[in-house]
Amino acid sequence: MRAAFDLGGTNIKVGIVSDGVLLKIGSVETDNEAGILANLNKATGLLRDKCNEDMELLGIAVPGIVDIENRRITSANAKFADAVGFDFQKWCLEELGCPLVMDNDANAALIGEASRGCARGEDNVVMMILGTGIGTAAIINGRPIRGKHYQAGILGGHFVADIHGEACTCGGRGCLETMAGSRELERSVSRMEGYLGSRLSKCSQVGMKEIIECMEEGDIFSKRAFEMAIEVYSAGITNLVHAYDPEVIVLSGGVMKGRNKILPAIQRSVEGRTWTPWGKLRFHVADDPDSSVLLGLQTLMEESKDGL
Repeated sequence: MRAAFDLGGTNIKVGIVSDGVLLKIGSVETDNEAGILANLNKATGLLRDKCNEDMELLGIAVPGIVDIENRRITSANAKFADAVGFDFQKWCLEELGCPLVMDNDANAALIGEASRGCARGEDNVVMMILGTGIGTAAIINGRPIRGKHYQAGILGGHFVADIHGEACTCGGRGCLETMAGSRELERSVSRMEGYLGSRLSKCSQVGMKEIIECMEEGDIFSKRAFEMAIEVYSAGITNLVHAYDPEVIVLSGGVMKGRNKILPAIQRSVEGRTWTPWGKLRFHVADDPDSSVLLGLQTLMEESKDGL
């Protein structure tokens, strides 16, 4: 029996793999004040409540830069700041009595989609996850791009979209996330001319869902806000295409619940921006974004020498 933990900033999803089949057994709320150890213990508690079998291997995905060889996090966002330097392998051996595989969550999500999901069989594919932040990953020639320090491909949310833009938590300015990550989109939209008095300004919160709803009700400002967000997303995808030369783009994340409006708009914008003399990019949307990371961990565990 194998287990998989998807350590998200809001929830921790837990799955088990039995006879080659992934079973999602539940999730627990992330405690952003408690630290990495407490959250790992919450996930382990859920695992033990649902399954009393011994584990032969554990897979963990986290939103940070992961040294996959040494099973350590070298950099993480503020929610898991104390995970940097934490000895995950030691913890796993002591707590579950088994070895461990680890990866960045966006890498795991793309591996899941390329091995078992909407991009199955594709060897050259990039992913953009449009959620609270903006996550990215790349698989080229059938292998995840990792780089010397394990950060290649995963920092697309910090592509610079405005050199004079807002300060970002990464230390830079004008990153994609500061303009159109869902936690920052409301701020960006509220600063646009015409916001006050618009239908959108009367909403209790402003995200892509509300923008699309107001746009469909005829609000002209909301159409402009929608177009702004699409251009930011598309600029990031264009950078991924020009950097990694994929044939397929996978889109995922909570924002893509509005796929019927968002996907065609992104396709048009990206096709107008990218230089691809070889042909036309293909776009896929993850069918079950909540499972992508766990599926990727399943694949990583199958490929791990520790899982032999």
